Amino acid sequence: MRAAVAVALGAGTLIGTMSVAQGTQLEFLRVWPDVIAGANPRAVATGNFMDDPELDVVVANYDSSDVSLFYGSGYGTFVDAGAPYATGSHPTAVAVGDFNGDDRPDIVTANDVFPEDEDGVSVLLNQGAKGFGAAIGSATGATPQAVVVGKFNDDEFDDVATADNLDDTVSILISKGDGTFKAPVPLRVGAGPLGLVAADLNDDRIVDLAVVSNADVPASATVLPGDGKGGFTTKLPPITFDPLVVPTSIAADDVTGDGATDLVVADEDGDSVLVLRGKGNFTFEAAGTFTVGVLPSGLAIDDFDGDGVKDIVTCSPFGSTLGSTVDVLRGKGSGTFDEVKSFAVGTGAVAVVAADVNGDHRPDLLTANPEGGTGEGTLSVLLDATGGLPVCTGDCRIGGSVTGEDLAAMVGIALGGGTLAPCGAGDPNFDGQVTVEELVQAAANALSSDCVLSPE
Repeated sequence: MRAAVAVALGAGTLIGTMSVAQGTQLEFLRVWPDVIAGANPRAVATGNFMDDPELDVVVANYDSSDVSLFYGSGYGTFVDAGAPYATGSHPTAVAVGDFNGDDRPDIVTANDVFPEDEDGVSVLLNQGAKGFGAAIGSATGATPQAVVVGKFNDDEFDDVATADNLDDTVSILISKGDGTFKAPVPLRVGAGPLGLVAADLNDDRIVDLAVVSNADVPASATVLPGDGKGGFTTKLPPITFDPLVVPTSIAADDVTGDGATDLVVADEDGDSVLVLRGKGNFTFEAAGTFTVGVLPSGLAIDDFDGDGVKDIVTCSPFGSTLGSTVDVLRGKGSGTFDEVKSFAVGTGAVAVVAADVNGDHRPDLLTANPEGGTGEGTLSVLLDATGGLPVCTGDCRIGGSVTGEDLAAMVGIALGGGTLAPCGAGDPNFDGQVTVEELVQAAANALSSDCVLSPE
């Protein structure tokens, strides 16, 4: 069942979707424990793989050369779908699209291989209740590090583009409608392309591409306007960065609030995010540099506080007193942002995606965490709790109700028996402790039928 909005205001009280005032603090509730993934996960994506209301998750595991699939409960928790699905060697990125026109979300990975391996991308076709079919490999340029999905022409199938790090190209793969693609069309870009985004950059309803490359000094971004027929032009001059900038990721959205699509770039060397204001004609100008965590990797853009202004998220695998974090820049309008606020996630987080995984119409966060790159990695889930908990106070398991075990965990924390990590839902005011009043509220919720999440 999909969870309805559940924001705890008092014992057993639930309310619906809410707008959050600008003065409200951004908060996220980490679901505990993290979900166990495969070996060295590098990327994460979401999709309705089971044809039900709940959003599901796929994680690309670099060392085990497979993807792990997790089915959503609708509350923000996930269950392992079973054995992972093999891909090409060392998947570096994952995306979701419909590559055979059956209206089911399929999976595509970019694999860290050379062209002669013929599996630069792997497609896993969704077979409904049967799961996913065996990986179908298609060639790209050498060692693709990013993959994006979009409709590059006017047929019913999604197409794919990859950022080919060793070939200094972006490969365009036009779908044949059966999980395979026409021969890749390489487009020359800057040296060492690493991050790639597909978006309409000039408001003509045609998908364009933008890529960041960091093997040259200065590093650069290249904009590739689409023609709507599967082609892209390479005639625009590159956008060059300051010589000290080392871009790793790129995203696109209107973060300045002027109606034009902007570009957002994560700068690994500067521990910052760069905003490039779009002018609606494929030209961009620097609009600001904003400090985030150490070695930022991955980007997501959404409105996390419901104020109508886009916010920016990146993840930092190292260096914070919190350990690995997601770092949120809250938008204030006109391309300005509050000081970064960080939230702890699993060790080594390298990728982040924003999606509503508990049905409360607020975007949540998911990160892929290599956990040091040895053995099993993890998936962290952070529920958007801005303006109030997205679950009832005391629902430690994020299961839709408060149990005796939840109350016992809260008592142990209140008595100094551990950290809040296993029961963030026991701290509705986010002050870092469980109080007597919060215990009373949780006990009332345990006794109240109103505290059970209901289907929409």
